[in-house]
Amino acid sequence: MIKKTKIDFTELKRVSDHPNKVALPARGKVNLEKLRELYEQGLNDREIGERLGVSIKTIRKHRKKMGLPVKRKIDLEKLKQLYEQGLSDRKIGERLGVSKTTIVNYRKKLDLPSREKVWREV
Repeated sequence: MIKKTKIDFTELKRVSDHPNKVALPARGKVNLEKLRELYEQGLNDREIGERLGVSIKTIRKHRKKMGLPVKRKIDLEKLKQLYEQGLSDRKIGERLGVSKTTIVNYRKKLDLPSREKVWREV
């Protein structure tokens, strides 16, 4: 029989030399005060999840319950500005430090048409 012991996960413990390998808190245990603190420091869901050792999905669930809006990694006004200058999704992504796919997704949300070459049916 395995004896269960309670472990304090307020400070995450590294379980290897790999920076992403940490001891995870018990399922459903998220320090909401720490979540809010990290959120107010400007961290996004992924970054908060890494710091607290839980999934992005868990952070998103708790953030929504707390009434905190999504933290965006890119400035949408800057994206629009670069788009209006005629830059491609790839170039905009390079300037903002994100992938082309991220730009495509935000561009679609902003209802901005693609500047990429359109394949024509022959």
